[in-house]
Amino acid sequence: MLKSRVDRYGTVAVSIHWVSAILILVLLGTGFRAANVIDATSKAGILRLHIPIAIAVLLLTLVRIAWWWRFDRKPLPWTDRRYGRSGSPAQSTLPFTSSSSV
Repeated sequence: MLKSRVDRYGTVAVSIHWVSAILILVLLGTGFRAANVIDATSKAGILRLHIPIAIAVLLLTLVRIAWWWRFDRKPLPWTDRRYGRSGSPAQSTLPFTSSSSV
């Protein structure tokens, strides 16, 4: 299942999501480490790792947008007819209960 279905995202979208998430965590770690290093040589070494990973995240984001735009539109939201469009009973009753104090 490469493409998304109505009830779940496809393998490509999920893979890009999790690879990007892991790389962003690595970026946070290397960024904070580079910010706390005093030695310029050590900082440059950390940034030599940080910058290519940031470019990879940017490219993965662009690939994900292209994949969605060209091949795989986002699945339509799930609706439950019992509760209206939102699928949540709390959201469908909230407008009626919040105005009762007026």
